[in-house]
Amino acid sequence: MNIRNKGRNRNDAIAKRICPNCSSQLVNRTGPYGNFLGCSNYPKCRFNSKL
Repeated sequence: MNIRNKGRNRNDAIAKRICPNCSSQLVNRTGPYGNFLGCSNYPKCRFNSKL
């Protein structure tokens, strides 16, 4: 797998609301800097992404 495909697969997973690190669901969360997608498996997985 090359770097371009890895980035594309990561973006596809985020678009489907699947965590690219642990394959759990991504959920909408609100923090001090606004809304973001966070892993539902928090605190074991700390993945997050801007909306």
